[in-house]
Amino acid sequence: MIPLIRGKELVCRTSFLETRPTVIQPTKWLVKKLIPMGHIILTCAKPGHAKSFFAENIAMDVASEDSNFIGLPTRHGKVVLIDEDTPKDDLITRLAAFENGGSKAIHEINYFSQRGLNFKDGSLQKFLDPLLDDATFVVLDTLTLLASGYNVKEQADMTLVFSYLKKITRPDNCIMLLYHAPKDSNVSDLTLDFDKLILGAQAINANCDTQLFTYNPDFGQKRMRTVILRPRGKKKALGFSGLIELRLEEETVFVEDEEIPIKLRFHYVGEVNNALTDNHKTLLAEFERDDAWYVNDIVNNLKGLIGVNAVRDGLNELRLMGRLDLDIQGHGKHKYSVPKMVI
Repeated sequence: MIPLIRGKELVCRTSFLETRPTVIQPTKWLVKKLIPMGHIILTCAKPGHAKSFFAENIAMDVASEDSNFIGLPTRHGKVVLIDEDTPKDDLITRLAAFENGGSKAIHEINYFSQRGLNFKDGSLQKFLDPLLDDATFVVLDTLTLLASGYNVKEQADMTLVFSYLKKITRPDNCIMLLYHAPKDSNVSDLTLDFDKLILGAQAINANCDTQLFTYNPDFGQKRMRTVILRPRGKKKALGFSGLIELRLEEETVFVEDEEIPIKLRFHYVGEVNNALTDNHKTLLAEFERDDAWYVNDIVNNLKGLIGVNAVRDGLNELRLMGRLDLDIQGHGKHKYSVPKMVI
């Protein structure tokens, strides 16, 4: 017999079987097998590593009538997007490009840019509360700015922030919180433990149900083409256990010598194979080389995380551009500018 305390009354139970749920409720998804409903989702990366693009693409697909993010079934409904990091004109341009890349018919989307909102003075909570009715997806970009005045490494400060976020998270919505990874995070090695990958943010990491880390191997280049996504779910089993390679489709036009995106959309490439030996074999066979110093350097420097497709595309592009002669060492440079490697 198990004694239980209920208020001031001692209750004795012999079994819990008669009160257990008879039907296991299936997981509700915002994006099936990737982003569960009812969760606080931490999307983390260093600046320039695609976290805002990633969140905006999902936001436009949720707000659409029929678009699905990277081909995965996606729940549709009202979206609230608060972005303290992006100027309004840039945000509108990107959202329009993502809308053009998916469905043209959209539901309600409320977007706000650089309004000076903050958790500490209560302005964010006061502004956000009236917008939450019937909201399916809420994006807050970024915690670094929205929580200014708080120490993101202090558990007590983050408890104040997350007590509010947990209050507004419901089974029928999803809150995505974007966060700039600290400068000492090692974004190039996505095999690290999350507490090391999101260094200094254990207080944040511990309060989020699902974490997504984005990595842009084209960082520093003019255009972003490939994004590596690492998901981790604490409470619900996600459909992806490893890294996911995404490809960004982009169309641009020049306006007064400035290149403006008019179409943006992420596409699923595949799960990344982390085995160096498999990457070596695939590329060696494809380029028919015994002396494959360039392949070895590429795969070793990237730790196998970039995926065969991205490396293959990079080599093929350089060869077509005349910048890569596979028979001559030291000719050209790899487009990802991987350290300690010259082609």
